[in-house]
Amino acid sequence: MQSANYKSGKFHNLEETKQLTEFSWSMLKESFAKNNKRPSKELPMQKVSTSFFQSPNLDDCKVIWLGHSALIIQIEGKHILLDPMLGDNTMPVPFKRGARFNEELPIDIDQLSNIDLAIISHNHYDHMDKKTIKRLAHKITRFAVPLGVDKYLQKWGIEKQKISALDWWESVEINDLKIVATPSRHFSGRGLFDSNESLWASWVIQSKKHNLYFSGDSGYGKHFKQIGEKYGPFDFAMLECGQYDRHWNQIHMLPKQTVQAAIDLKSKRFMPIHWGVFQLANHSWDHPVETAFNEAQRKNVSIIVPQMGEIVDINQASYANKLWWRELQPQTTAEALRPATVSVTR
Repeated sequence: MQSANYKSGKFHNLEETKQLTEFSWSMLKESFAKNNKRPSKELPMQKVSTSFFQSPNLDDCKVIWLGHSALIIQIEGKHILLDPMLGDNTMPVPFKRGARFNEELPIDIDQLSNIDLAIISHNHYDHMDKKTIKRLAHKITRFAVPLGVDKYLQKWGIEKQKISALDWWESVEINDLKIVATPSRHFSGRGLFDSNESLWASWVIQSKKHNLYFSGDSGYGKHFKQIGEKYGPFDFAMLECGQYDRHWNQIHMLPKQTVQAAIDLKSKRFMPIHWGVFQLANHSWDHPVETAFNEAQRKNVSIIVPQMGEIVDINQASYANKLWWRELQPQTTAEALRPATVSVTR
């Protein structure tokens, strides 16, 4: 495969990256510990109306978090679906640990329509769901994926001409949008024997009026500053913040690193994603957002934490965080936290 990042049959990160940085027996103990890994009840959620996809305003830029890293972007009349994982379980074999917290989605898969583009960050099950993609394939006009991911889509019945497979720093023009595949610090694989045979990527989405960034999965690294220098400042960044562990901190960011990544990217605002929907790590379900929110306040970084299904208008000058996740925290924890609603301004 023609890529500077492809050597000896495998893709490689820009800097040395270990999937497991250390091993300790405490990992096993932590995996069985009962530390609020799942919320006590279903998370609050707003339902997305099908009218959202009809006759959008050509000046609008709106984002809807569907949960985990799945999002819908409405940008100047076009609709983009990011990391379409709308299934019930993130595991190839459906274990309870990988099950979705909420039984319902903000919108039923069959109600999604008029999708101009689907962008996929990498081929892990919690970002690229075969059943979701096959159900939506006839509604999606184009796909943008990292190198090697295209072979999966073609195997699932997607026509080759609908797919743009990109290396890092390559771009494609789709419906007056510039889509750029940019580096991330992660890995790929869907089985025991295909590790790093396809690329992983973050993405820049540029229109005439808006500049957005989507991290996919990534450990913290030098690439954030590189992307910020080359394509920033960004109006809005959707950044991984969840499913991390100190034992694999080179492939997933810790929450404070997520805030630093927003700074490196020169993003005016950012939204934490990849949290609050599945239990894929040993931290409590709300630790990512609580830590990132407090760190963002400390560093005066604008953070937006919507409910699933809530429409976030990027053009709106301010946004009031409702701190909704704190309503699901144990009472002793909630009492120690500030209850005030906090607004962020561009």
